Amino acid sequence: MVVKKKTKENQSTVDEVFEKHRSDVLKTRFVTNKVKVFVLSVITGFILISIGFLASDASKVRGYEIDGNYFLKDEEILQLAGISETSRYLFVFDTVSENRLLASPLVESCEVTVKNDGIVSISLKEKVILGYRYKTYPEVIFQDGTTLE
Repeated sequence: MVVKKKTKENQSTVDEVFEKHRSDVLKTRFVTNKVKVFVLSVITGFILISIGFLASDASKVRGYEIDGNYFLKDEEILQLAGISETSRYLFVFDTVSENRLLASPLVESCEVTVKNDGIVSISLKEKVILGYRYKTYPEVIFQDGTTLE
């Protein structure tokens, strides 16, 4: 059996319709895939830029401001709040740090704010210590009458 190659002269109308349909489908797929490739490349670029930013020193806490402390040292306050030099300021959440500080028996109230330039500002009010006593173990007496071992 001899198979003839199709040329323009012997190509039927049905073959032309099939050829047009196939080319239309390929164009549609190309346009659809072009949009998908664009969206995926934008998402990939955003992820790579985010990872690069988080890996750099630009995302670290650059400094801190602490107001209102008398008995607690700055390092102790930062440790209670869970903030260090290696912390990323985008992951320092105000309410979480405030709750950690309020868990300390020496802190009466506090406010934590994170500024866009990487500075963490902590403003706190410590409980007033009235004195110390030693019965069977040393205790700290606060102005409100509570004690701490």
